[in-house]
Amino acid sequence: GGASWQPQGGVQMSRSEGEMQITLARLRDEFGVDVAPAAGLHGQELADWLELAEDELFANLLRKDEP
Repeated sequence: GGASWQPQGGVQMSRSEGEMQITLARLRDEFGVDVAPAAGLHGQELADWLELAEDELFANLLRKDEP
């Protein structure tokens, strides 16, 4: 078996810091999302920010598809 990684405080982190940085870059480069507010965020705070940004982006994309 592999080593089990325990996140701090027992909070289940869905993404690693590296994955979140990649996601930030994609939101900025591919979708033109303003990621400045996320500067300096790490861990759960960054994860929460990304969730909100992705939800907002998704809602905007859906609205664009409406006739």
